[in-house]
Amino acid sequence: MNPLNERFLNPLYRFKFFACVLFCVMAQISVGYGQYYKRFSSVEDALATQVKSSRRIKAMVLYGDNVTNLSPRISELKYLRDLIIKCKNLKTLPENFGELNLSFLRIKSDSLIALPKSISKIKNLSYLVLNVNSLTRLPKGIGKLQKLQRLEIRSNNLRVLPKSIGKLQKLDTLRLQAHGLRALPKSIGKLQNLKKLILRADALKKLPKSIGRLPNLEQLVLQANRLTTLPKNLSQLPKLKKMTLIVRSLHTLPKSIGNFPELEMLELEVNSLVALTPGIGQFKRLKYLKIVNGRFATLPQSIGDLQNLEMLFLLNVPLTTLPEGIGNLKKLRRLQILKSKLTTLPEAIGNLKNLRELLFRYRYKPSGESLRYREGGRNGQLATLPESIGKLQNLVLLNLSHNQLTQLPKSIGNLQNLEYMDLSYNRLITFPDSFSKLSRLGSLYSNHNQLTSLPKSIGALKGLMYLQLRYNQLKALPESFYKLDLMNLFIAHNKFSQEELKAIKERASPGATDF
Repeated sequence: MNPLNERFLNPLYRFKFFACVLFCVMAQISVGYGQYYKRFSSVEDALATQVKSSRRIKAMVLYGDNVTNLSPRISELKYLRDLIIKCKNLKTLPENFGELNLSFLRIKSDSLIALPKSISKIKNLSYLVLNVNSLTRLPKGIGKLQKLQRLEIRSNNLRVLPKSIGKLQKLDTLRLQAHGLRALPKSIGKLQNLKKLILRADALKKLPKSIGRLPNLEQLVLQANRLTTLPKNLSQLPKLKKMTLIVRSLHTLPKSIGNFPELEMLELEVNSLVALTPGIGQFKRLKYLKIVNGRFATLPQSIGDLQNLEMLFLLNVPLTTLPEGIGNLKKLRRLQILKSKLTTLPEAIGNLKNLRELLFRYRYKPSGESLRYREGGRNGQLATLPESIGKLQNLVLLNLSHNQLTQLPKSIGNLQNLEYMDLSYNRLITFPDSFSKLSRLGSLYSNHNQLTSLPKSIGALKGLMYLQLRYNQLKALPESFYKLDLMNLFIAHNKFSQEELKAIKERASPGATDF
């Protein structure tokens, strides 16, 4: 739990004034007190009023767009432990700021350029968050904060980190979003207790070798789009469990990348990556693998050696084939392949007995972009499915939209646990009769196909509640269709006559219908 949240269990005293608002939580509350509001004309007046009871103030939130500086009298709040400052135009902090006895400090400002040197004197500070976009440097004395456990910095103007950062021996989390940062000090390798390193710095071109000497690191997130190589000794992080690499200029991964004995999650967004090293099969504990924007057309056979893999995501990777070894992933539960060049799936796909979700479509929604399904939108090249797909007995969700499918294998009716199916934007003319065996199917989407008829036995789909068949070539519906107890039916833009539409309106279940 956030340290501040823990302390906010006591009644909250709010002090509003013109420049900013102070929220104070009292450590000792007299019976009969309640919430009350009081206005102040300035920060100085507010502090002067409260200083007499300063021993009671333990947590304070200060905010206001008109605040440009803080009164030096803030240092008189000797019992203050948690302080949050949200003042967009704050330019300076008083030099005696270091006389506070804080354990938690969060500052958010667009105008603060530097921190006072005295901040290094806050001996009990354990949590420091700086969302200060104009910050250009940190005080050299920051290494004196020997009790600091978490350091988060967000500043696009920060260029370098002081060498003294390596002296923060209790630091377990370091989060840096500093896209102007050009280098990391070698001393970062001295953070022996660091467990999480999250670094987003697009100007960074090289990592120090010392980054491979963090014996307790468990999570590494690295976003550095100008980085072209990774240190070879990166694989010497013995406790690493989660790794995310967003490095768009990287062409190859180190051969030793498979040497992380504890790795459970791996995310790679590497636009220039031309091949996936066979060493990836050495991740014996890997459960989650996500690859985005690669340039390779095949996966190594060794991918089938990932015996503990549960989730595999291949997004915007121009794959032309999948290795048969993919069928060895016995624990795989989710498989997503979006925007590939595959025309079929291997027969071995049917060996994935524990697979619950299969998404295979061309349309891909990159982060931050909207996804709209439009008629005529570009589709993938998947044209056929293997009969073995019917062996996926635990499959619950199947999405094959935006492809080139003209027919489905009869075995698809064997998917006894299937609940959701999306076949939109293909070239399907009809469904196989075996469709009627999908007893648990609740949602079926087949918009923008070339359907001319539905199976006569479609009425056997007793669990079907949502059905979309827009933009097809349907002229009539089979008699059994009217046995369906639908909540939603969408059949607009077909070839129904007016008489047929009238009959559908009269006989179909009274759910919402789009004609």
